[in-house]
Amino acid sequence: MFDKDNIVNILMQMDLAAHIDSSRDSILLKDSVYTKTLNEMAEKNKAYRALSLSKEDREIVESYVEAVEDINLRIDWIGYIAGVRDAILLFNQIGLLKDNAGEELEKKFLNAISK
Repeated sequence: MFDKDNIVNILMQMDLAAHIDSSRDSILLKDSVYTKTLNEMAEKNKAYRALSLSKEDREIVESYVEAVEDINLRIDWIGYIAGVRDAILLFNQIGLLKDNAGEELEKKFLNAISK
């Protein structure tokens, strides 16, 4: 039987970043909401740069923006891991992983992260 916490631990240790970035970016670049928001961000960045802020104030704002970006990246990562975990659990539950295939998949994950 699959231990969903163990699956999460395995997935969190695997280096999936390059695959996630590539997969996500190929979708994002086709998404009209994303591209519209990206353009709006560029305009807002110009407006921000034009503000008469002291160096200290600008550092505070930029530090805050970096913290927001960091937490959003972590949320994205955990969301991806949760999706993979849920897919594995679903596949196992509906019988797509038959004849101990679920356990074999778990062993493969463990082997992949130990290298």
